[in-house]
Amino acid sequence: MRVPLVIVNRLRRNLRDFPELNNLLNNQYESSDESLAENLADALSDWNAASPYMPEHQVNFVSFFIPATGAPTTDGRLRGILYLVIRKAAIITLQSVGVHQQRNELQYNTGNSSVAVNDKWKNFQTTIQQYMQDYETKRDQIKGQINMEDAPAVIHTDMWYGVRGDQAFIDVL
Repeated sequence: MRVPLVIVNRLRRNLRDFPELNNLLNNQYESSDESLAENLADALSDWNAASPYMPEHQVNFVSFFIPATGAPTTDGRLRGILYLVIRKAAIITLQSVGVHQQRNELQYNTGNSSVAVNDKWKNFQTTIQQYMQDYETKRDQIKGQINMEDAPAVIHTDMWYGVRGDQAFIDVL
């Protein structure tokens, strides 16, 4: 799956992953473009596979741009979906960085001094939980809205078949 660099850069801005802010990383990016692109592809797959599954509403990265000009879409629903895909990719990226930090955590104590290296993963947990809650709530709202918009105009229930004129009745056995 090809991921446009403009979307990768938007995810990078969302994560505040700028070389000039990464002094401890020798002013390099924390995550590579390839890693962020993979996370975006996984996030888009999550969106497309989430319940309710709607094959006719599957999106890809091309969906987020106007075909003739290549400009970002003005469709509000697609812009909302792109926001959620970026949010989910941020969650995946933060989880990945957290695993890396957790694996390389080192605490060193000597005398009255202590040093902890790569111990930031615990701080990521709160952010990940907030992002995940926001993502899942909005994803379910948008998917529910799309599902309702696609529903037939009239939905008949069992009760409908008991309505005749102004009188309603229920058969009790």
